[in-house]
Amino acid sequence: LKNAQYGTFETFGLQIPTAIESIPRELLNLGLAWPDRAAFEREVRKLAGMFQKAFALYEKDVEEKVRLAGPHL
Repeated sequence: LKNAQYGTFETFGLQIPTAIESIPRELLNLGLAWPDRAAFEREVRKLAGMFQKAFALYEKDVEEKVRLAGPHL
């Protein structure tokens, strides 16, 4: 992983490797495994919204940099 190239999973701001020897790309980028890309994007937005709703309970107790690290819709 040290020498791997990475791409950003935008909604969650995660850096994921784009290729690793002997690992299928679909395991690294789950969007490639979904036959319906629009359905995948809907589920990503749904999950991000669920995260934001759950995290709202704790927002006042964390620093701004922690709040900003959450998903972006």
